[in-house]
Formats: sequence, structure tokens, C-alpha cells
Amino acid sequence: MSHDPRASMISPDAVRAQARRQARPLSGGLLAALGGAAALMIVAAVALLDYKFNQDAHRLFKLVLGLAGVGVMVTVPRFGLFLLPIAVPFLGWLPKIPVPMLNAVNVLVFAVFFAWLAPRIMAREHVLRGGRLGPVLGVFVLVTLVALGRGIAFPVTTYYSASGAFMLWFRCSVPFFIFFMGLAMLRGAADRRRMAALIVLALALEGIATFALHGNGSLGRSVGSLDQPNVLGTYLAMFVCMAAAMVRGVRSTVGKTALVLATLLGLAGIMASVSRGAIVAVGVGLLYVTLRSSRLMTVALLLAAFTSPLWLPADMKERITSTQVEVDGSDEVKLDGSSQKRLDTWSIIMHTVAEHPLDGVGYAGISGVLVKEGTAQGIEGIARTSHNSFLRMLSECGVFGFAVFLWIFWTCLRMGEAGVRSATTRFDRQLGVALGGATLTLAVSSWFGDRFFDIGITGNFWLLAALVQDQLLERREPRP
Repeated sequence: MSHDPRASMISPDAVRAQARRQARPLSGGLLAALGGAAALMIVAAVALLDYKFNQDAHRLFKLVLGLAGVGVMVTVPRFGLFLLPIAVPFLGWLPKIPVPMLNAVNVLVFAVFFAWLAPRIMAREHVLRGGRLGPVLGVFVLVTLVALGRGIAFPVTTYYSASGAFMLWFRCSVPFFIFFMGLAMLRGAADRRRMAALIVLALALEGIATFALHGNGSLGRSVGSLDQPNVLGTYLAMFVCMAAAMVRGVRSTVGKTALVLATLLGLAGIMASVSRGAIVAVGVGLLYVTLRSSRLMTVALLLAAFTSPLWLPADMKERITSTQVEVDGSDEVKLDGSSQKRLDTWSIIMHTVAEHPLDGVGYAGISGVLVKEGTAQGIEGIARTSHNSFLRMLSECGVFGFAVFLWIFWTCLRMGEAGVRSATTRFDRQLGVALGGATLTLAVSSWFGDRFFDIGITGNFWLLAALVQDQLLERREPRP
């Protein structure tokens, strides 16, 4: 009698049936006892933190609430996935985790994805999906890992910290993980609509928070729930472009009104942040969106731009025009402090690139170079950051790493255009337009500061990219 190889294969139905049989012996009383024991452990932990370690009450409340939330997300992973776009911009308000390399959003991402992934791997389901962006991100992570090894093995300066560089590499790689999670878990038009709505809702909530906390940053500039006004401006600029694009993607009056309000809230938040880079970035992104969406929207945008001196707030106009200041006792002018520091920083970086064009100085190595060269040249207040994601990649990863970095932006733009061409609904078409506008906005913002790797800025951008990739794959994958 021959052996049938199919008999040894375990089907998903058999796995589920076996799990049900194993679950039957757990009586209601035993489940209640287990739940009670878990509750007692939590109470004991809270009491220990309160009386032994003198933790504040509000911190304990956040901890208990966070544990409850993690429990719900592990048992219902899709709930955690749809919570993610709301949590991303409010990372600074979430409970702090005293573990290196981890924050609340990282824990949320890993808990949700692995809770969703584990049973599907056990059931031998196909969970990974193809597409054009995933391989590019994978190559980029590999290139940065090689650059990290180069920096650890052959540090350029004594300021290089191997552990610090590794932790920075990990934190900067987690945002890409959000794309793969979203692409695996989001399937179909209904999921795309829900996730897009939540990303826009996060924009509106951040705009409301910025308005409520107006001027909560230094020099009266608003930071909203984020830690820096330029970071706030970049986040709002990207998703203002998305909300503006989706106005043409919905049919209902209520939906259009909500999107217009979210767009206006985001624009008001950008003005409150007084971020010059965000103003330029949102202008470029909105120009792309309007040109791809509506002639009327394009005319309205150009009219608003030409009349901006009449309606822009005074502090914004002063910020835009204050790149030069007068020199006391002469008729000469010089750059303001912020602009001069950027130019000094970029000058040092370009000199470093000339010395290490192929191998770079190693991942996270440019900060040490800036400190060393700034001290040697007598430049006061030199920053430890590149103020430019493009120059950072060029100096740390060399020419090849820089080329892969540019490849990411090019791939996102091509994905957006492909989404526009292949869409069968107006909603999906405008998702492609939104991705193109957000990509251009992120590219411009990354020239004014090192914005690309901040999960609070780009977490929802990668979810948007996953939505467009899902739409492209939907036409090729067989329906279940």
C-alpha cells in the first residue's frame, strides 16, 4: 500500500478543530480562576510600583490602561491595526517604556503583527505579499545594516558609539515594518476605506490638538502632540495633501465636508508651527495633488498662493523673510542663526563625503564628525544632526546607499502613478494621487531636516503606501 503524501499535510480546518478540542476541557470556572489570578498579579504589580518605587498615580493609570489595551490588541489584532494611525502622531503622549529601543508604537506594531501572524503561520497560510516597494525597503535596510557594520568596525571618530548606533538603526528601521504589516493585514476596498478614513482622522485630531495647545513650543511656535515645530509641520503637510486628494475620491457631501475641514485644520496647524520647510513642502505636494485632481482646485491653490501676503499671519511672514539679519554698526547683512548653522553643517558634510564617497562614515556616524569638525573649525553651536536626510544618507552610507535612498522615493512616486492608472474606482485613484503628493512633501521636508526616519512622521505614510500597494495587488491576486 503506497503512502499518500497528502495524508501527512495538516489543513487549516484540522488545526482549528484540534484547537477547539483542546479548549473544551477549560471550564468556565477555570477560566474565571485564571482571569482572577491575572488580575491579582496586576494589582500586586501596581501596589509594588506605588508603595515601593513611588511611581506617580497618572503613570500607574497609563500603565494599567496600556496593559488592558495590549491584551485587547493581542486577542483582536485588527483592532490594534486600525488603532495604529491614531496612536502614531500621539507617541509623545503615550506611556514611556523603560526599555532601550522600544516605545509604545513599537510595542503596538510588534504585538499586533505577531499576534495576527502566529496562528496563520501555524495554519500554513500564505501571509507575505509581493509588490514593488517591499524589495526596495528590504535592500535599503540591508544597506544601512552594512553601513552600521562599517561604522562599528572602522569608526571615523572617537565619538562613535556602537550601541547607540545600533539602537538608532533599530528605531529608524521600525517604520518600514509598518508597511509590511499593513500590506499583510489590509485586504480589499473596505479595509482601504477604513484605514484611509482613520489616517485623515489622525490629521484632524492633530490639528485640533495644535489649536488647543497653541504656542506650546519655544518662541511661541506650536508643536501639538509632537516634540518639535518642524516635525509637526512635516506631519501635517503630508496628510493635508492626502486629505485634499481624497476630497475628489468620495461622493457624499458629508465625506467631502469632513475632508475639507481636516485639510483646513492641517493647514492652520502648519501656520501655527511657523515651519518654513513645511510651507514649501505642502505647496509642492498640493500643487501635484491639484494638477492630478481638478483644474478648479489648481486655480484655487494658485490664487491662495498669490494672495498669501494678504492673509498669512504676521509671525509666518516674518519667519519666511527673516533669513538675513543686519550686522550691527554696518550696512552689511548676514544669515540668521538657524540658516547659518545649516550651511555650516552641510559644508562639513560635503567635505566628509569628498573624503569617504563610497563607504561613508558608517551608520549614525555623521553626528560625531560634525562635533569633531565643528570644534576644530571653531564653529559655535554646531548641531549633532545633519538637518538633511539626503545628505545624511550620502555621508553615512556612501554613494550606493544614497542611490537606494533615492530609489525609495522614486518607487513611491511610481506606485502612486500606477495606482492612478489601474484604479477602477475614484476612491482608489485618489489614493494614488495622495501617495504621490505625500511622497513629494516628504522629499522636500527631508531636505530641510532629517525627517525621513521619524516614526511619528512617517508611520502613517507607510500605511498609505500599503493601501496603494494593496490596490495594485488586488488586480493580480485571485479572489478567495
